[in-house]
Amino acid sequence: SGGPIIAPDTKALIINPICPHSLTNRPVIIPDSSVITITVRTEYSEFVIGADGRDVRYCKTRTKLSIEKAPFSAHLVKPLTSDFLDLLHQKLNWGEDFRDKKRWSHNS
Repeated sequence: SGGPIIAPDTKALIINPICPHSLTNRPVIIPDSSVITITVRTEYSEFVIGADGRDVRYCKTRTKLSIEKAPFSAHLVKPLTSDFLDLLHQKLNWGEDFRDKKRWSHNS
């Protein structure tokens, strides 16, 4: 949650902190051809990793993890009439005036 809005045809990977402890942690968008390698260094002998609802794995410290684009894609169903920006406009209420004019009227 809290990730960026990305156009459907964008070829990108998103690195999005989950439950960050700082307001300065921001999502990062990188090319989908990137390979991200993480080496965990900790004072403990092992650490736990979980990803996308898969089983939790226990790993030894200094384990290297690589993250890259899968060799397959998911096919999603969408209405033929859907336009990305129109949908955002509708769902996010862009350009709407939410001020309740009746509430501020002295005649009520």
